[in-house]
Amino acid sequence: YYTGGAAAEKCARLFAERLKETADWTLPVEAAVKAESADGILFRLAELPPDADQLDRESYQLTIEPNLVCVTAGDEAGLFYGLQTLLQLLPPRLAYGSFDGPRFDDNWEHRDLSRSLYSVPPALPETVALPKLTIDDRPRYPWRGSMADVARHYMPMEYLYQLIDLMAAHKLNTLQLHLVDDQAWRLEIKAFPQLVKEGSSGSYSGAPGGFYSQQELRELVAYAAERHITIVPEIDLPGHSTAVTRVMHLNCNPSSGVYCIGNPETFPFLEKVFDEVLEIFPSRYVHIGGDECPKDAWLNCPKCQALMKQENLASGEALQSYVTRHMNDYLQSKGRTLIGWDEILEGGLPPKAVVMSWRSQDGGVEAAKLGHYTVMSPTGYVYLDYRQSGNEPFGGALLPMSKTYQFQPTPPELTPEQQHYVLGGQGNLWAENLPTPAHAAYMLAPRIAAVAEAVWSPAEVRDWPDFARRMLTQLERYSAMKFPARQPRVFFEAAEEGVRLRSELPGASIRYTLNDEEPGWTSLQARDGQLIPWQDGKTLQARLTGNHGALFPVSSKKLYRPQIHFETNMTQPYGMDHGPEAAWDYDEATYFWSGEPQQDGQYLTAVLHTPKKLDNIRVATGDHGRDILHQGVLEVSADGRTFTKAADFVDGEAAANRIDQPVKAIRIRVTAPDEHWLIIKEIETTEAAK
Repeated sequence: YYTGGAAAEKCARLFAERLKETADWTLPVEAAVKAESADGILFRLAELPPDADQLDRESYQLTIEPNLVCVTAGDEAGLFYGLQTLLQLLPPRLAYGSFDGPRFDDNWEHRDLSRSLYSVPPALPETVALPKLTIDDRPRYPWRGSMADVARHYMPMEYLYQLIDLMAAHKLNTLQLHLVDDQAWRLEIKAFPQLVKEGSSGSYSGAPGGFYSQQELRELVAYAAERHITIVPEIDLPGHSTAVTRVMHLNCNPSSGVYCIGNPETFPFLEKVFDEVLEIFPSRYVHIGGDECPKDAWLNCPKCQALMKQENLASGEALQSYVTRHMNDYLQSKGRTLIGWDEILEGGLPPKAVVMSWRSQDGGVEAAKLGHYTVMSPTGYVYLDYRQSGNEPFGGALLPMSKTYQFQPTPPELTPEQQHYVLGGQGNLWAENLPTPAHAAYMLAPRIAAVAEAVWSPAEVRDWPDFARRMLTQLERYSAMKFPARQPRVFFEAAEEGVRLRSELPGASIRYTLNDEEPGWTSLQARDGQLIPWQDGKTLQARLTGNHGALFPVSSKKLYRPQIHFETNMTQPYGMDHGPEAAWDYDEATYFWSGEPQQDGQYLTAVLHTPKKLDNIRVATGDHGRDILHQGVLEVSADGRTFTKAADFVDGEAAANRIDQPVKAIRIRVTAPDEHWLIIKEIETTEAAK
């Protein structure tokens, strides 16, 4: 039933259509004569107060009584979000679809980790019993976002539609589309057809070709709007613009990838481009990027130097601020609001500009203190292209879901008045290392759920163990939606007596074997933190289990008793599977990873229980060319206290041969600071012949 107007009828029909699609259930949709006497499922549109704001419009109440399920809200947005909560109370198979495998299956290297959860999918229920409850729900922030980078790697429209469906299910309301970067220009501009003809082919960077027509994007915008999602376009400038400046000859020199600001054709070109962008995207906010802009070309360009002299601009930062002010004035004249990455703070912010803080939350704090609105998207919490565990061959630094869940968009150092300027937060998914929709989906989910909870739920009610418990059902929903989300795994933590099993989702059941058979539901069960004693020569296999027979991916480790312990003055290693013991565990797939930039004097020492005569020692650092020890020494000690140099590190490796003393300890020591973290891949030794 519905009552109160067309918005209520629309949501009632959405609910009925969903169950018709997923279960072939036919539910009649009728107007309720009297809301209080309805018997069934009722969507009720109530009257909002005159001073209602966006958060009021997105709020709802859901009540479940013995004979009545009622969703009440003062706006269609609130009814829609109430509908999403009602769907979450239903079995995933009924609410979200079938379990017949992911929609995107492109035979990528982690296909086994995003496979279907079930060998025998749960049956479709014939009836559903809902608990008696009342939920009064209200979003914490008006900006609840996700960013999709379609410039580095083109993503098909089907993926973008599925992404919008995923966002809607998480009550996210803003999708930032990163349409332009050095690698490619993805948006059709009719005034300049050469942009997509030449700039989307990937000829400059090797990025795959592909672009979106204006009609395709208009249809996507309309589809998103039906789900109360606003698409914010990002046209990056003045840097990250190689694909356009070379095509349009608007750079300072042929090797430059930034706009030549002194060129009189630059701003007229940009305004014509944005004229078409604004016709496609009705969003109040328009993103101009503004990050990581190299300024050397400007300082060596006669045209830019002449402009800087004319405008009394003393630095490259001042010239970038000049660009930001020009674009801000243009967008303000069109009734739009400029938003840019936190570098737009450098040189001064123009009036009403919004800052998206990515390098940390410091830029957002500075903006709020200046009286400017800000959106928080710091790398350390919500850069979802970062690795979720150490075994992934792509992505940046390690960012487990437990760290993403700690994201607090409002920093505590802001006063209550300044906190008002925090619009919300956003999870960003950059695509340099994500060439296909399956890669992108694997990195996005399930961490996008942690972002969604951070920007919707009150800080005081958030609880990681409870979230981890609920994630088991959420993973079922992803599977039903055919969204190939990453699945949780078991980590191994070495101890003196054996190996401890650590669950990526606290509270999930662990099954393990020691007999070379893959663990299943009949295998031995373990609790989180349980110790498995050393059993040399055996292989430990373990996996998490979920609901309705779900089996998550298997982790394995050879049980060799270590003859060493470790000492270090570095911070806590980053992640559950990157402790010191991973540097000497006979497994090159694991490694020690420091949680901070390298500093002179930092060390990792492996202390042998019994001194040994060694023929050689080899230490390799870094992984796939990153986090290498460039300046350091390999040292040995006969007593564990006094060390002598055995070798220098060259290109991240050090080797010492024919060591003339018994070795009690081996130390890797940093001798010069480095902005990168340190990975110690493996310490390899060969004992001298007896």
